[in-house]
Amino acid sequence: MNDLMDWTLCFRRKYGFSNRARILSDLTDFLQDNDVKKMAVNGKCILGGYVYGHRKFADDSLILTSNIVTIAKEDDSLCATTASGNNYYISIQDAERGMKILLKDAMDGKINDEPGFYLDEPYKNEELFI
Repeated sequence: MNDLMDWTLCFRRKYGFSNRARILSDLTDFLQDNDVKKMAVNGKCILGGYVYGHRKFADDSLILTSNIVTIAKEDDSLCATTASGNNYYISIQDAERGMKILLKDAMDGKINDEPGFYLDEPYKNEELFI
């Protein structure tokens, strides 16, 4: 089981802000609707975090996944499935500080458009923004 701790969603700059806005809107709707159990990710985003239980990485390795294609609700966590077929289990409580702020801002409809505003170290780089 691939658990991610201190996780965040990351968006590649080359796909732009409209990609981020669309995915975040879909994600907040999904999180707030208890009747919907699975969502397709209609855009390009990846997860970053410290992985545990992965067959290729040592526990506590910082990874970036391939693109997320679906997110499903499973008990007290979410299961994000990547384009490469891996499942990563995440919970809102285990999200990185910046991701928690982003989710709150998205639910309040006031997302900051400054690139990297919600990214904490070690995710800040020229290719990614959140």
